[in-house]
Amino acid sequence: MTSVLNVDTIADKAGTGPVALTKQHAAKAWANVDRSAGSSRDSFNISGLTDNGTGDFTQAFTNSFVNDDYATGAVTSEQGSGAAGTYMNSSSYWATGSHRWQSWYYSSTKYDDPYAQNTYAGDLA
Repeated sequence: MTSVLNVDTIADKAGTGPVALTKQHAAKAWANVDRSAGSSRDSFNISGLTDNGTGDFTQAFTNSFVNDDYATGAVTSEQGSGAAGTYMNSSSYWATGSHRWQSWYYSSTKYDDPYAQNTYAGDLA
C-alpha cells in the first residue's frame, strides 16, 4: 500500500503563515551575494548586508540563532578573470543575530567577489 500526499501549501495551525522549522536539520539562512555591488541576489532569513571594507561583510539574520554555535558553509568564485580562486575566512565574527565573513585571493589579498554563496544551519531562537 502506497500513500501519496499532494499539497500546494502547508500552513501553520492557525492557517495564517508557513510552518516554522525548529529543531530540524535544514538550512535556517542562506544568501547569494554580489559582494562587488554590496547586494544580495536572493536570500532566506537574511535581513541586511553591511560592507565593512574590501572583502569584509556582515550578514544580519531576520530571526536570530539560539546561540553562536551554528554551522556555516560558503563558496566564492571569481568568474571570468582567470584568478586562482578565493576562500572564505569566518575570522571568528560569530553572533546570534549576525555573521561577519571575509573572502581572500589565495595571495592573501581581500577581494569583493561578485559570486558568493553561504548557508547557515543551527537552532533558531
